[in-house]
Amino acid sequence: MAIQEVPVKRIFGVPIVPLVAVLAAGTAVAQPNPQTLTGGVGVEERAQMMQRYDEYRHLAFAQPDGQYLAGVEVTARDATGTIVLSDVADGPFLFANLPPGTYRVTAALAGDAKTRAIRVGDGPAPIHYFRWDGVADTSTSVGTRFH
Repeated sequence: MAIQEVPVKRIFGVPIVPLVAVLAAGTAVAQPNPQTLTGGVGVEERAQMMQRYDEYRHLAFAQPDGQYLAGVEVTARDATGTIVLSDVADGPFLFANLPPGTYRVTAALAGDAKTRAIRVGDGPAPIHYFRWDGVADTSTSVGTRFH
């Protein structure tokens, strides 16, 4: 399965922000989503994503026993509360090209949201895991998605 690049949508040269970000509780949106890479179900997909590891910041979603999860809705806000990322993970990993800074990241699965502050630096980035107890297996993937 090949990683596919999806161009940023523009109207009259202006980047278009996803509707979910615009409607989010009256919060201002500074920019369209950064480039993301999501997927990672199976050895082949995971290997494809890890080839691009150094280009992104990393989130992973799992149960405490290590079983991976997919379908997690992710929102990241910068220090001013502006939404800078709004996406759904197609697999257990979501890599995002975020600039250095502190972000408040919320990951929601089946109505259960987890929020934490994540600091992004210039150097190599760790994988930040979000874990849910007692969730049915949702680790089916439609493939690695790059946009």
